Amino acid sequence: MAKKKAAKKKASSWHNIKQASSSRAATKISRKRKLNLSLRTMGTIAAIVLVLLGVAFGIHYLNTRPGTLKVAGVSEPLRQVYFETDGVLTREWLMERLDLPAQIELASIDIAGIRQQLMGEGQTREVTVEKRYPDTLVVSVEEREPLLHLVIVDAAGRKGLRLVDASGFVYHGAHYDKASLAKLPFLVVDRVERDGNGFAPIEGMSTVSELVLLARDGHPDRYANWKIVSLQDYDPQEENLGATIRVTTRDNRELVFAPTQFGDQMERLEHILVDPRINNLRDVERIDLSFHEPVIKMAKSGARLPSRY
Repeated sequence: MAKKKAAKKKASSWHNIKQASSSRAATKISRKRKLNLSLRTMGTIAAIVLVLLGVAFGIHYLNTRPGTLKVAGVSEPLRQVYFETDGVLTREWLMERLDLPAQIELASIDIAGIRQQLMGEGQTREVTVEKRYPDTLVVSVEEREPLLHLVIVDAAGRKGLRLVDASGFVYHGAHYDKASLAKLPFLVVDRVERDGNGFAPIEGMSTVSELVLLARDGHPDRYANWKIVSLQDYDPQEENLGATIRVTTRDNRELVFAPTQFGDQMERLEHILVDPRINNLRDVERIDLSFHEPVIKMAKSGARLPSRY
């Protein structure tokens, strides 16, 4: 039997390589190339992100830096000043105090110095000064809210009017509506301590302001009749030893409060003032709410009438 001829070997060709049906590279070399390409792409993206972060940080630094750094091509002469406030101060008030040279470059402005100057005005509780390149300055102010009037008498006997906020800070006021200020009660204290060019905060005002704000916001009709709030019988160190806060009304009635539980005392006062048993409120000279049972003093008879409220 004749031997079969050996099968002829097929020539080697790329057509004979088995192709993968998925999208993955068929060889190690292809996979390596694809990995390198991915890494280069990620590196490029990371570099771009870092550059953008650097630019953002640079802009923030220039806008907030208190010094006098000049940046060529970025800073320009100051052209705009924006003023923002939550109170009554005006842009004209600000411009009088800035007094910046004409054509001063934004980068040359000392914003820390401006902030310190404006904080010294007293009426400002917080000040923020910001540079916005290339040519804008932004000043934002949080103002104090006046709660009481205070009459100051200097060594020469001269009287001056000041305002007091809820924290006890004493200051000059500007641009307030006169009609609104006229509604504020006066604060009476034994003395006001000097502090540099100004005055030390009034001691005990955190407690007093609680009473005044409660009356103003919760009992506006009663508050409108308040003329004087006196601390002459009040000592924060002796709250549990009979210390009281006295209020004189515009119709010359005296109200006496203990320095705690103001809500309960104001409710008792409301019940007293609408009580039909009190036929004429003009006859009521004094209402002492500092006791557990309020005591009412009548002007004509001078009698002290304990009541249950």
